[in-house]
Amino acid sequence: MKRIYFFSLLALLFTLLPACEDYLETTSLSSQAVDVTFESVNDANLALLGAYALLNEDAMYSSRMSLFWMTNTDIEITSFGAADYKNADRRGLSNYFSRPTMDMADITNPWNTIYRAIERLNLVIANVPKSSLVAAETADARRMWTFYAEALTMRALLYTELVRNWGDVPFRIEPASDQTFYLPRTDRDEIYEQLIADLDEAEALLPWVGEAGYSTVERATKGFAKGLKARIALYRAGYSLRADGVTRQGSNPEVYYAIAKKETQELIDAGVHGLNPNFHDYFIMQTRHQVDVNYRESLFEVGFGIGRSGEVGYSNGTRFNGVNAFAGRGTQGYINTSPVFFYSFDPQDSRLKPTVEIFVYDNVLQESSAGPVGYRQRIVSNPKDYRIGKWSIKYLTGAALSGSIGTDQKYFNGINWPIMRMSDVYLMFAEAEYRLNGASADAKEALKVVRRRAFPTDQWSTKVDQYVDNLGGTSFFNAIVDERAWELAGEGVRKYDLVRWNLLGQKLTEFKTENSNLAVNGVLPARLNNSGISVPSRLYYKFDTSGVYPEIDYSSANFYAPVSEVPAPGSGYYDIQWYPLSLTNQTAYIQDWINYLNEGYDPEVNNHLFAFPSEVVATSGGLWANDAYWTKLP
Repeated sequence: MKRIYFFSLLALLFTLLPACEDYLETTSLSSQAVDVTFESVNDANLALLGAYALLNEDAMYSSRMSLFWMTNTDIEITSFGAADYKNADRRGLSNYFSRPTMDMADITNPWNTIYRAIERLNLVIANVPKSSLVAAETADARRMWTFYAEALTMRALLYTELVRNWGDVPFRIEPASDQTFYLPRTDRDEIYEQLIADLDEAEALLPWVGEAGYSTVERATKGFAKGLKARIALYRAGYSLRADGVTRQGSNPEVYYAIAKKETQELIDAGVHGLNPNFHDYFIMQTRHQVDVNYRESLFEVGFGIGRSGEVGYSNGTRFNGVNAFAGRGTQGYINTSPVFFYSFDPQDSRLKPTVEIFVYDNVLQESSAGPVGYRQRIVSNPKDYRIGKWSIKYLTGAALSGSIGTDQKYFNGINWPIMRMSDVYLMFAEAEYRLNGASADAKEALKVVRRRAFPTDQWSTKVDQYVDNLGGTSFFNAIVDERAWELAGEGVRKYDLVRWNLLGQKLTEFKTENSNLAVNGVLPARLNNSGISVPSRLYYKFDTSGVYPEIDYSSANFYAPVSEVPAPGSGYYDIQWYPLSLTNQTAYIQDWINYLNEGYDPEVNNHLFAFPSEVVATSGGLWANDAYWTKLP
């Protein structure tokens, strides 16, 4: 039978951290004995890089874990249709059809790969302290202990992925042996507590980014260790579906809120990581493979290789249909969103336009009332095709652009995947402080920091200060829930936030109800508090023709009110039916899509976790059986 762990020390290091560092051409050292490997700083580094390399695989952050594991939520949906919504693939997985009887490669392959990476990290953690290089206080010793701390941090990241997707899992913190190959599942609270302790040790040994040769955030540094510890603490304090089939909060949550507050406060006070003053520029710089040495908003990114790994910008981002100026074939843009999410943003919020795209780039063959002929932005008629658009291939440059143009196959743009940004840290601090001390001045100030970037300075008095100062009690928590959606959409955070808040079922239900009501009646949900907004039945807009392709001029569009006077012919305005949708589009949106959305989710069970793959159960000797609550699901 096939074993899930990978026992050789090193494998060929391919697609490794190439966005800013050249680790692509590394010779395999898998035949070297462990004791020899850790008597060399260079070889010990290669051992560690062997674990980082696995993050680049399709089964991990190159595709599955960064794109499809994070959906579905109230703001992020993996694209699907009526014919494939419960397939044994990313579509069925995102619609909560993981079952013990339904094997999915999108679950099994990542499970195996994560444990392979953990085994490599365990080898580093176990053998660095035994090396003669750490016997004295030398530069080599400091470098070796840094590798050790990196391995602790990356192992904590990977076990967090396992726990938040499977719950109680096998927990190995030493290299596997024939005698200890299979371990029983460990309670998730115990795992989280060990990871927090490991990160305590790691952060004391790690440098900040910019120190000790750590010039990028493609390797773990002190900032990420602290941020990850805060995130884990919030998971430990939050809700999850337990092995007995009951969703309940972790014990002693105040202890873990205090940890999250401490770590985020120290990160903020250190001043090493900040916010790029322009929200959209952060993602443009990522797309252009530019290292942010001024603001260092990212705490950790999975580094991908141009032409080798990473589907950011292709599977998650702007949709281009067919050959275009930026690619030899179209892009997919699998991660969709909704019109209610579009309207949840304040009209002045600078995050709206790069986050929610209501259009595709398409070759329109004839002039119509909706726009001119030619390749241009086209507003989609069915809002199921609204997309998260933070990463767009139109910002590619250099080798990534030439490679994208030069192939008619799916192209790996090499755009890094951000695991954590500093805005997340500010919002985690605001949440932890609120849990401990209510809507205090400190909690409000952290929320204000994030909102100041989102709005122009002349709007701060109303959109930042007045908005936040009026919050208190439950309204402050609800504001945190909203702010994390607006700030972090499409970044693999939302689903796990909703789970730990015990809001997943409620928000999935709201998505269906609210978007259906907008589609049929043109009415926004009252909870948005957009009292000054009246959704128009017809949308009028102009095109900006200054770029490569004509693009919709958002400033000309009447998104928030009917026009007082229909624009005259020849005035440059185009128009489409807006909300309510046409009867044809209502059918396509609701009956052919929303009615199938999240059909595998049972709110009584709250089945947010994945089932153990049958291959894993079969090879474990019964140690890793699926819990009894799975029998309640069809």
